[in-house]
Amino acid sequence: MLTKGMVALVTGAGQGIGRATALAFAREGASVVVAADLNEATAKATAHLVSAHPGVTGVGIALNVADRAAVMDAAKSMAERHSRIDVLVNNAGICQPKTEFCAVAVDDFHKVYDINLVGVANCMAAVLPYMKSGKSGRIINLASMAAHNGGIAVSPTYACAKAAVIALTKNAARQYASLGIRVNAVAPGFIRTAMTAGFGEDHTAASVPLGRLGEPEDVADVIVFLASDYARYLTGITIDVNGGLFMN
Repeated sequence: MLTKGMVALVTGAGQGIGRATALAFAREGASVVVAADLNEATAKATAHLVSAHPGVTGVGIALNVADRAAVMDAAKSMAERHSRIDVLVNNAGICQPKTEFCAVAVDDFHKVYDINLVGVANCMAAVLPYMKSGKSGRIINLASMAAHNGGIAVSPTYACAKAAVIALTKNAARQYASLGIRVNAVAPGFIRTAMTAGFGEDHTAASVPLGRLGEPEDVADVIVFLASDYARYLTGITIDVNGGLFMN
């Protein structure tokens, strides 16, 4: 078991990569998995699936990661109830469809940045005090292949926000390494989720060197690896999970 006894918080856990990640932590021996999502019903559904694993407690909560006060309260409640926070997975995010650059409104940038970047920063700021006090922690941020190539099927807002997530990951990794806190990122390519369902025929399995689209579990397993002691000497890195579609 890779994450035996860990207490983990996964945002955007109501579906897709977030749900697969919550279940992967449960499968690998975590003791508590808090599934947070804007949609409370899907968060609780994920928590129910997590709790089906012997010895694992699943908790589903409604959470808007763009609301710093709400995020701080959620982290405090989690730490008080479970004594610690070992892992944060910043998965919550939104994606706007491909748009000609000059047609992107300022409000579009704010909307995406508030969730995909500020939301990540909010969650990190909320859990870091508890990780610092325990001199241990693992933070895994979800970036994207779009951060490397500027985005093929997504808006500039999404590509820019995810590139900033990688920079944020490196900054925090440097700051907190001496305290035993590792901060890394995962950059998925085309993964079969509700978010990518409308990307069109240009983005099919035939375009991927490994011959298939990614599944949420493909990303979840890498996230769990980064949270485990197998990745104990890794911090500040971004692992690309894209079937060879983009080779950095």
